[in-house]
Amino acid sequence: MKKLFMIKNKALMMFAGASAAAMMLTAPASAVEYNDHDRNYVINISDDEDLLEKLIALDAEGIEDLRAEIAEAKQDIADAMDDIDEVRAEAGEAPGGRLVLRIAFAVARGVTESAVEEALSEVRAELDDAERKLPTMDISDDEKVETQYAIDMLRSELDGLEDSLDDLVNAMRA
Repeated sequence: MKKLFMIKNKALMMFAGASAAAMMLTAPASAVEYNDHDRNYVINISDDEDLLEKLIALDAEGIEDLRAEIAEAKQDIADAMDDIDEVRAEAGEAPGGRLVLRIAFAVARGVTESAVEEALSEVRAELDDAERKLPTMDISDDEKVETQYAIDMLRSELDGLEDSLDDLVNAMRA
């Protein structure tokens, strides 16, 4: 019974981790903090400032910092996939463990898939809007080029992050 309880707790932690990973993408409404032992996610969702204004304010270092944060999120997702393998191996050892794990993963998949889809579509819509507004902004040509680079980089990094999250969801299916 103790082993089943441990597996159930690990499965619930995986659910929380997958949900947190999905929430990291939420488009810029309030700040939410989630702590998962050594992982700390802060999701800053704020309509106070237009995404384009934020992108214009980014310099080359800020763009690289953003890229590094996305790379860290991808690593957290890879770590979560390793955790899935570990939990799956332990679930086979406990009576009823596989059933508990299947239920937890089914819930986690549903939450993760819908949160990722919603968040990515919001972010992509904001990027499209920012790109449409960029030519009309009263900023230098160099600043427009740098901001367009930031938009392109974000699109590319979001595609990679989406691929990583798809891999996570698929790992919960296997």
